[in-house]
Amino acid sequence: MLSYNDQDNDKRTRKRFKYINTVILGRKRDPIIQITTSEPEVINMCKELQTETTIARNKVLDKIYECYNNSNGTSKKYNKEEIELDPSYHLPYLELFLDNDFPPHMVALDAAHPWLVYWICNAYRILSESPLPPTINLKIKNKFFPPLLTTLKKAGPFGGGVNQIPHVVANYASILSLGLTDSPEIWSLIDRKAIYEWFLKLKLPNGSISTSESTGEHDVRSIYCCLSVASLLNILTMELVEGMLDFLINCQTFEGGFGGSPGEEAHGGTTFCALASLVILIPFLYPNKVLDDFIDVDNLLRWLSARQPNEEMGLNGRSNKLVDGCYSFWVGGSAAILESLGYPFVIDKSALREYILRCCQSTETRGFRDKPGKRPDFYHTNYVLLGLCCCDSVFYTKDSNPLNFVSRIKPGNKDRGVAAINPVYALTCETTRNMYEFFKNFSN
Repeated sequence: MLSYNDQDNDKRTRKRFKYINTVILGRKRDPIIQITTSEPEVINMCKELQTETTIARNKVLDKIYECYNNSNGTSKKYNKEEIELDPSYHLPYLELFLDNDFPPHMVALDAAHPWLVYWICNAYRILSESPLPPTINLKIKNKFFPPLLTTLKKAGPFGGGVNQIPHVVANYASILSLGLTDSPEIWSLIDRKAIYEWFLKLKLPNGSISTSESTGEHDVRSIYCCLSVASLLNILTMELVEGMLDFLINCQTFEGGFGGSPGEEAHGGTTFCALASLVILIPFLYPNKVLDDFIDVDNLLRWLSARQPNEEMGLNGRSNKLVDGCYSFWVGGSAAILESLGYPFVIDKSALREYILRCCQSTETRGFRDKPGKRPDFYHTNYVLLGLCCCDSVFYTKDSNPLNFVSRIKPGNKDRGVAAINPVYALTCETTRNMYEFFKNFSN
């Protein structure tokens, strides 16, 4: 029996079938020919299981493909073949909020004052490729050291806002914000002794550190915020870091990344915090040992590489999740730390750069966003720019001290509006180097 749709080929098909049937196959019975106008529906047995996540991903992919095809978003501003970062396009977005008060609806971020200062000023520092102007430095100084406070009195630890209790995460953002001033005069106002004694009060028996007294959380994020500040201010001691290394090692999962606490799922943000903490801790505790002596680096590299889907080219934070521009640094920065130590860079820098420039910015609004369809914000503007620095640079180190990590902007990427950053501290190399040179003269 023969089924076919194209009736125009009826005569030729009959002759061909008769020849095959009688001459080649040796059959004598005439074939029965049935003409049909439709084919039975083919069921795809390999169809992907549809879930809420896969449906959401397909919607995001449609928007991403539109950006890559130059049919929306960047099409008015950038040429399809040559898309670059234009600092002059994004700087007004940051300057607007440096020069004016925040709108009333941002009262929800009242406990995040230091973060807002850091996100805006660090992004400004990267885009401008020069130290912050004196007018901004003065605003930062007055934010953390009110004019009513005499210059003879120091301040710290810091909370998230006026009259709020000190918090490890807010204190971290405060120190980074003050670091951005590149001002020894301002740095000398930081009360290192008070911060150190406060850190000791927050230590927990399991090796981690609480985010605040009596009610705080504790995971690798609080450890990183503590160690980052302690190493920048030169207040790192054996007493402070006791138990932290074991806690961090136990946070690595079977996937290769790190969870917030032992037994938790690996995540891009917590992986960065754990890895950066280990890079600070190990040289301090064991100067003659390397990262491979404590964790499975090969598995970590595989996990980092798996965060970059071929279709999106951006990075996601964990398995079965959508891409997000901020992971350009949380995951890309983790890869940069490992590259500094001599390991291969397992992220496709060119592909990630395409995602950042085509999908995380648009002509509709200045600043950088999570993904197409989202609005820009300070958080994503800062971390997407840090991720772009990771794409445009080569990382290395002259010794095991993370404060001496160096990034060199790759040939051909200069004058593109990016700065050389230290991936451990999410600050420019110049700022971390200046802080190190200033605070190393103080005893710990």
